[in-house]
Amino acid sequence: MNEVEIIRRIGSLVAIGEADLDATVDMTRAGLGIWQGRDLLWLHGSEHVHIHGGEIACLKGMQGGIGWRESDAFRAAVVVEDDA
Repeated sequence: MNEVEIIRRIGSLVAIGEADLDATVDMTRAGLGIWQGRDLLWLHGSEHVHIHGGEIACLKGMQGGIGWRESDAFRAAVVVEDDA
């Protein structure tokens, strides 16, 4: 089963069962070998958003902008030292 087939078969997150998580997924076409359904769900279901968010934040920072807003708790916990 390939990536597209498993996504079409499941249809929604509510319908995911143990068999779907244990299913083998052929990712060799993309040069990634054989995965399990749970790996595919982890990458595309949760981690994918974080990866792109980090890329966008990096590009914003490189252009002088703010990558993403820091919370007040983060600012209170982090000490920035400037060696310049």
